[in-house]
Amino acid sequence: MRAHCRLLILMLAMPCAATAQARRPTRAAAAVRPPAPAKVWAAVSAGSGYTCALDNTGQAYCWGENLNRKLGIGDSVNIRRPVAVETPQRFQSIAAGVFDTCALTREGATVCWGGAQNPSLPHSALGELRLRQMDYASGGCGIAVDGIAWCWGANGAGQLGSGRESPSTGSVPERVAGMRRYQQVVVGSAFACGLTAEGAAWCWGRPGTLGTGASAGSNVPVAVTGNHLFTQLASGSEHVCGIAREGSAWCWGDNGGGALGTGQNANAGIPVPVSGGLNFKALSAGFAYTCGITVAGKAWCWGTNANGVLGINTSRNALTPAATAGNLVFAAISSGNGHTCAITTAGALYCWGDNADGELGIAHAHTCRTQMAPGQFDVRPCAVVPTRVQDPR
Repeated sequence: MRAHCRLLILMLAMPCAATAQARRPTRAAAAVRPPAPAKVWAAVSAGSGYTCALDNTGQAYCWGENLNRKLGIGDSVNIRRPVAVETPQRFQSIAAGVFDTCALTREGATVCWGGAQNPSLPHSALGELRLRQMDYASGGCGIAVDGIAWCWGANGAGQLGSGRESPSTGSVPERVAGMRRYQQVVVGSAFACGLTAEGAAWCWGRPGTLGTGASAGSNVPVAVTGNHLFTQLASGSEHVCGIAREGSAWCWGDNGGGALGTGQNANAGIPVPVSGGLNFKALSAGFAYTCGITVAGKAWCWGTNANGVLGINTSRNALTPAATAGNLVFAAISSGNGHTCAITTAGALYCWGDNADGELGIAHAHTCRTQMAPGQFDVRPCAVVPTRVQDPR
């Protein structure tokens, strides 16, 4: 009887509960926010322990080591994913150096940030000089709108190219000697090279990197031997590479780790062909290694492979070009002091190599062990294959 009554009570209560439920206002479902579109990148520069890049609007972002505030964010804290540089200006190109960063506005003005002597937020540099192309390491060179080359910074090896013999630092840009008009200029550790409008290469500064075969340096431009006509130059710390008009790559200078790509370890005082018969559309030279993009968009790297900087999924050096892992198609590439970054044809950004200071900007890293001496290893985070950079916060 009790069970029957309990059932009856439950049955009588059900309509009331249903009525109460019907009278309760219905809460609207929360709107689903669509994911933000992935960042589209237009340019990248791998520096010393950090990276800077431009998105397709010209906004600058940097990440990695923030010594001397070279990330342009007002403090010196390392950042492991892209963060916007604190400036409203938009840029056409950017160059991450060793201690500071410089970029060109769309009007050709130079803006720099960081540096031991001026650790500040982005500020105008080079006065009224307007440039259409620039390269920067610990010093810089640029091409003015009239094609004349100018350089600034240290001059210990004559790398300003102005003919001035004093090793003191140039506090203002100095005009590179000669009346040649250049389409591109690149800088290394203590030298620079320019590519004339006709495609001839001229270099100045430290011996061994000038491409003349001579044992002496020069504080004015000297012609690279071989009468080669190049479409692009790329400078590493101690070597230079160029793309000949038919697409073949040629390199000269220090060959430590196989940076010249000849299959041998010997240095080359004049241009020598890179092995493999590949045709390139872009080259970038880093510290003792080189990377290039073929006409098909595939990235190939060669030289020292510390912490996977070649992106070939191994720690072995490569004396000749080796294809990076994956089936990515790239449009631009930049080789730094210990890491490499490249932009795909769709605008996605990938980096690989050393990640000790977060310079890869990736979410997860592997661990690389580099033997420094018998029983001694340098252990640090890295990526041995191209890994996609996180979008900014």
